[in-house]
Amino acid sequence: MIVTDTEGRVKLFNRTAQRFTGIAASQIRGKLLTDYFPNLSIAALLKSGQNRSDSYRLVVGAMMRCVQERITQDRRTIGTLITLYPESHNRKKTEQDTPSLARIVCRWEDVIAQSPIMKRTVEQGQNLAKLHYPTMILGQPGSGREIFARCMHSASPQAQKPCITIDLATIAPEDAPHILLGYEGQDGTVSGLLTAANGGSVILKNVALAKPVVHACLMQALTSRHIFRPGMTAPLLLDLMVYTIMTPEEARTIPADLQSCLAICQLELPSLTERQEDIAPLFLRSLSSNAAFHHRSVLSEQMQELLVFHRWPGQLQELQAVCTRYVIAMSRLEKATPKAQYLLLLQAIGEETIFREILAQHPALTQRPVVDKEAFLQGILQIKTLMKYSNDTLAEKLSVSRTTIWRILQDAAQGGEDA
Repeated sequence: MIVTDTEGRVKLFNRTAQRFTGIAASQIRGKLLTDYFPNLSIAALLKSGQNRSDSYRLVVGAMMRCVQERITQDRRTIGTLITLYPESHNRKKTEQDTPSLARIVCRWEDVIAQSPIMKRTVEQGQNLAKLHYPTMILGQPGSGREIFARCMHSASPQAQKPCITIDLATIAPEDAPHILLGYEGQDGTVSGLLTAANGGSVILKNVALAKPVVHACLMQALTSRHIFRPGMTAPLLLDLMVYTIMTPEEARTIPADLQSCLAICQLELPSLTERQEDIAPLFLRSLSSNAAFHHRSVLSEQMQELLVFHRWPGQLQELQAVCTRYVIAMSRLEKATPKAQYLLLLQAIGEETIFREILAQHPALTQRPVVDKEAFLQGILQIKTLMKYSNDTLAEKLSVSRTTIWRILQDAAQGGEDA
């Protein structure tokens, strides 16, 4: 771990950093970090306005994951915290080390696919996993594309070999050949990400955000199927299964030759709104896997209706976040009545979020004066069903008089009695 001020001068250089680099804290403290490690400049982070960056950097002859974070006080940036992970991508692995690269194991039986569209998608994935062609998995962010790719890897002939996810957006152009292909260092071979995964699979993400140099290195490796670095006596044959995760919009922006290389096969994951039968089971699984949840994992019909109504723009990641908020709220509840559970779920999703989605589905609710009373009534009934609002709250939220709400409801009731 390294701490710098905003000018990049070292304030703290911990023992692990000293041991790994061979530089004493007294030697580097107060000096510019880039004088010793040119690849660890903090300028890009401070200029970006972001609070955190995560990328691979070449440090003392090894590729390491480098996480840079702002240190703030009273909303003012006073420095940066740099954390290096030497073991995340280091020198050439031995056969005994290789299994550690494939610790995340996902299998088809773990995929919830009760909806017809998801059943078809899983079947397509199972068939493609048997082939050895680059596959592009399309879908919205958070829809489970990487998990799906890992399921395909686990069902493929490469299942016992590494499966490495590579975020191409984090690779600086000047480091691309070293990070992807590796190189011959003075004290041995430094393995690149592609060579580290050789014999197994790689999952490529953020291809559209990568620089042209990164694209070129990737194309060279995947089309030639070998790597030949200076100092090597013979080329290293590359045997990789490549999965690329993208949105359909991103797929249209990458170079045509690269897309052709990465998308010999292609499938598209459905969004949550397209697989409504899976939403409640997914939420229940998240509940049961949350160690902080000590209640029965059960959803009432009204709770299931609310889950299905929501549009889930954040896909599975949003569902997981809603589940976590619900668990936190439930832990503070003394008595878990069905009504209390429903209201906590509503709050976990976001009361205003659901209200705006109802307004979008029923435009008559925002039209003034109220012309289409039938459409307005349908909107009111859905608000009362999903939001549990009283007439007073309903009138306030819609900016109409309570009398208007009362009359429309009375007319509907009267009409029902006449029928």
